[in-house]
Amino acid sequence: MTRPRDYAFSDLILQAAEGRVGIRAAHEVWRRYVGVDDLLAVCVSLAIEGWSGDVDSGGPLVELGDLAALVVAELNPGAEIERPSLDDSPPDRYHSDDQSWQRACRHLNHVPASLEQQINATAVVVTGS
Repeated sequence: MTRPRDYAFSDLILQAAEGRVGIRAAHEVWRRYVGVDDLLAVCVSLAIEGWSGDVDSGGPLVELGDLAALVVAELNPGAEIERPSLDDSPPDRYHSDDQSWQRACRHLNHVPASLEQQINATAVVVTGS
């Protein structure tokens, strides 16, 4: 990851390490997260089996404020989270329906990393600790 500040997941981790997490979005922001290692393992395994088709990345669906709280709980419980009050804007929902991901994981008996495991693994990469 060459620009961790450009992505909410890694940016929240860096902010938590600094002790203050600022969320700019004043509306709900919903995303799914899956580790690239899990995504590659599933896609390569399917390809080896000769399968072809689409597999959308999936993972737990989480709102940005809840993700920030989880990052803080995992990495720096003393960090503060600041966010403007939520307005009436429609939620920002940019994520898959998780169906193809779940089907692929079931087919391969693959258990992807939890959100907590993803947070901790990413923290090692982006903070060096």
